[in-house]
Amino acid sequence: LDCALHVLDEREIDILWKRYRDGMTLDQAGAAHGITRERARQIEREAKSKLREAHHARLAIFLEA
Repeated sequence: LDCALHVLDEREIDILWKRYRDGMTLDQAGAAHGITRERARQIEREAKSKLREAHHARLAIFLEA
């Protein structure tokens, strides 16, 4: 979670929060930000990709130590 705060911007965090904590649909999460469902999906996908990359980078540093 700490990593997410440094890697993601506020909108990405909020969309993921709305989707996975609050159980909102992409339509609902997008509407809360004044964007389309498709744009919310793109932001969600990009945010998840950033989290994966950050996780892999941290794992690589751990394995090198």
